[in-house]
Amino acid sequence: MNIESRSTASVDRYPDFFIVGAAKAGTTSIYQMLSKHSDIYLPREKEPHYFFDIYEMDKWKYWDSGNLVPLRSTLKYASLQRYLSLFASANEGQILGEGSTQYLHSTTAAKDIYAANPEAKIIICLREPIGRAFSAFTYARSRGEEPENSFLRALNSCALGHRRRQFAIDYVSGSDYESQINRYLEVFPRNQVLIILMEDLIRDSLLVCEEVHNFLGVSVPQTLFLPPSNVSVEIQSGVGMAVRVAAKRLRRYSPELFDQPIFRMPMQFLINKLGKRPPRMTNEERSFAAFVIPDQIAAIGKILGRDLVSWRTARTREES
Repeated sequence: MNIESRSTASVDRYPDFFIVGAAKAGTTSIYQMLSKHSDIYLPREKEPHYFFDIYEMDKWKYWDSGNLVPLRSTLKYASLQRYLSLFASANEGQILGEGSTQYLHSTTAAKDIYAANPEAKIIICLREPIGRAFSAFTYARSRGEEPENSFLRALNSCALGHRRRQFAIDYVSGSDYESQINRYLEVFPRNQVLIILMEDLIRDSLLVCEEVHNFLGVSVPQTLFLPPSNVSVEIQSGVGMAVRVAAKRLRRYSPELFDQPIFRMPMQFLINKLGKRPPRMTNEERSFAAFVIPDQIAAIGKILGRDLVSWRTARTREES
């Protein structure tokens, strides 16, 4: 398979590893941890999503502050030349990586990544599916990327198939881990795919971090720090939402400017000041999510060779 205009750039500048998702399952924490390693180069833009759906991207839409817009218009690095420019500043000898959470959900990314670099290593982060879906919903809503205020209505829209071409907000198919993992295992050797659980990151982050470094073939730092990232904040005021939208668009179109503390820090302060933690999932929401999101605990447990007791408990528990 040919990847768009390969002759315009050196193939060896494709990443050596990909953090492919799932969304809201610890990918940002892993990304930020690895970005501090001197032997690893990760670009400022964590989620370029170049490989999301190269040949069918024009069929995808994206909710942006109440408007359904073409996905391509929101992706700054959708062309090969711009995508590879992300890695132009890497030092000789550094391994290259990137982390786009919707690569796991994509039905085509695995094959296209393999076509670009069959030696690439793949890191898959998973989280108990219902909790992940709710976290993804609250995060999207907090960023103006979710049209519904109700998790129930959002799930119903997903279950009815209304969001099959809407980027990052199909929480039902986005939790279909078994088929997503198998797409990667069908093209990549098993030893090039590392699957980690967010629950393990929380319980024993140092052990997981060591596993990730060893998988990539880089030294394990003497001190490891796994920062909590992408905590969802619910914003209801017009001022708060305006600040959030401005920050998102500045980061999208001028990431170099966004990274300047004079812009980023005041925006983050205002967002945290004006926002609040979203409400917990209700019993009704959890029950409906358990009905529409397939129970794949046994299948994923078989792939991992372990019993996912915590997932089984979370699927049936009632919120107090």
